[in-house]
Amino acid sequence: MLTELIKIIIPVKIKIKPSPEAMILLPVAVFFDLSGLLLACIGLDDGGIMEFVGSLIFGSWILGTKMTKKTNNVFRRALIRLGGETLLELIPYFDAIFFGYTFLVLGTLTDTNQAIQTEAEETEETEEAEKVASIKLKNATK
Repeated sequence: MLTELIKIIIPVKIKIKPSPEAMILLPVAVFFDLSGLLLACIGLDDGGIMEFVGSLIFGSWILGTKMTKKTNNVFRRALIRLGGETLLELIPYFDAIFFGYTFLVLGTLTDTNQAIQTEAEETEETEEAEKVASIKLKNATK
């Protein structure tokens, strides 16, 4: 069960296409994670402010994404990932060594790209099947 949870939180294969989402959110996630690490190295704690702002930013991003049939599963996984990451970020000084926001963005973008690619492949197969059926129908009517 623990390994399944880890696979949900951190995907093994990270394949991200360059997109405006990735170009904006990935540096923001890295900034939040590195600033937490920097504060911990100095010996300070932000008192949960970074966690609140980060969860607000990335939570609104996840909730604001458009859902299709294939990305519905991605949405559920992203919400689980966000909840688990937020809980881990609330542990003082653990949030400094755990790059949760970066993993959250990478995992969500990877899952979304896979779902979109699968949907495109299925659409392509359906179009090919429709072409074959129309050709057969034309040949049958001759």
